[in-house]
Amino acid sequence: MGGNRVTIVSVHGTGDTAAEPDGPIDGDHWFQTRSKFMASLKQRLAGRGLEAEIIPHLWSGANSAMERERGARALVRTIQRAARRNGGPVHVIGHSHGGNVANDAARMLNWSRAQRDPKIASITTVGTPFFRTHATGTERFGAWLFAAIAALSILMIPAITAFASDGVVNATLDLVNMPFKDVVAHTDERRAMFEQGADIARASDTGLLVGVLTWMTQHAYPVVSGLALLLMLPVAFYGLARIRRASRRPSADTLIYSIWHPSDEAIAFLRRLESVPLEPFPRWSLFRSSRTTGVHWGVNAVIGFILIGAGFLAFDFFRGINVLVQPFQSIGAYLVVIGIAGAPLVFMVAYFFYRLFAALVLELSLRGMLNNTIGGTLIAIAFGRDGDHRIDKVSTCSHSYGTQSDVLGGEVADRMTVNAAEASKRLFDRYRAAIFSVSADETNAINELAKDSMTWDSLIHTTYFDQPEVVDRIGDYIAGVAQAESAHA
Repeated sequence: MGGNRVTIVSVHGTGDTAAEPDGPIDGDHWFQTRSKFMASLKQRLAGRGLEAEIIPHLWSGANSAMERERGARALVRTIQRAARRNGGPVHVIGHSHGGNVANDAARMLNWSRAQRDPKIASITTVGTPFFRTHATGTERFGAWLFAAIAALSILMIPAITAFASDGVVNATLDLVNMPFKDVVAHTDERRAMFEQGADIARASDTGLLVGVLTWMTQHAYPVVSGLALLLMLPVAFYGLARIRRASRRPSADTLIYSIWHPSDEAIAFLRRLESVPLEPFPRWSLFRSSRTTGVHWGVNAVIGFILIGAGFLAFDFFRGINVLVQPFQSIGAYLVVIGIAGAPLVFMVAYFFYRLFAALVLELSLRGMLNNTIGGTLIAIAFGRDGDHRIDKVSTCSHSYGTQSDVLGGEVADRMTVNAAEASKRLFDRYRAAIFSVSADETNAINELAKDSMTWDSLIHTTYFDQPEVVDRIGDYIAGVAQAESAHA
């Protein structure tokens, strides 16, 4: 690209997508070409002698590792097209999880200083909680093995289809010791068996089976296997690519410029969620809570015992036994009497059996597993884990590249903190009457509060691009990189 022109690809974060890249003039979506932020950024770059082209990259914005990966693959294509069209690498700005999308795209492009023809000039992230993606040795081995099997399947399916014949099928039947293995294999020989009056029924059954298996091998097998390959191949090769990226060593000589506020809610929340040990079931909580269930077991056991006896009484009645005249000849009568007389004992046995079960099995054996499963699920929901993605280690620094951290402080940080606090107070005041009024629809009020709390003016995390200091820092960093590249060109 020419020395006085730069291309900037903007990548929005979670829940902040838009229907079109341009948007209204002075719009609120910072990443759109006509937003206030982009107008200010262009002006800042123009002051450094640079003309900027803005290319918004729109992805789903879902809190999902799979969607972030899909967004990263699309971002790779966007970057490649822009670099090819403009004849030089592009600058990327990502907000929140948009920074993770940009980071993943850079890994897919093998971005580094050593590249001969880099597609990325710089990456700037704003308020990004970087995740570490990692893989175990077993996962790496399994990914390579599965990909190799998938590749062999591509070769084996047409080979098996091409060589399938009656003879091959008969030979296979002989190999697995089918009951009719002594029947000859070839069509001409089977015809001779019919002419000679041999065992016609046996030969006919075998011939029919061979014909069906041959047809399935030549026609049904390649169609069904081909459809299965359409599912298997993307899983195998995308999975292998992900494993390879996760196993790659960090590139410390290539820097990501990371801007963040010390009180950023998204980063702080995810860090706290990961660091605090989640224990949905504290020690002995399962045993303590088993008292009510133990009582239910005891009550049900007593009633059930008597109901079983009543069932036998009804059966005896239909058999013609007069329970009132011959009570000792009825099993049902015995069960009812024992159930009533022994109700305390039955209740006690059932009650203590369940309490013992809760103590030994639930508390001592399953509590840890339940805590890990439920706690892990809560963290996974917050992190957007899905599919086979293994992500953790929230950080303000990239786990894949070196990071030039720019922690906001001073007046701009104080202003963001005060503005967020005032916006939160206004938000609470707006819904306080509805939430704490007995006659109000609290559910609707809480839903509206949750929706409004993620608006642009209520969080530090969502107000970075309203700050002129942030605009200046991003503009100066991009200008510095662009001018350094021009000097080395």
